[in-house]
Amino acid sequence: DRRALPGPDVTAGLEVYIAPRNDIEEKLVKIWSEVLGTGKEKIGIDDNFFQLGGHSLKATITAAKIYKELKV
Repeated sequence: DRRALPGPDVTAGLEVYIAPRNDIEEKLVKIWSEVLGTGKEKIGIDDNFFQLGGHSLKATITAAKIYKELKV
């Protein structure tokens, strides 16, 4: 019975953009945008690296840039 099913959730899968809140998060967004080739305004602090187009090689490049920039 289709009428017994709940209606579709049109908000499912929609992410809420949360901007970087401090200097470290700003630096991480900058690094991600360089590696992923996207604009910084499109990367929020809750975004998933792999869903934004990242893969294992880009993750390695990102880790190296984070180490160089943040000394961690």
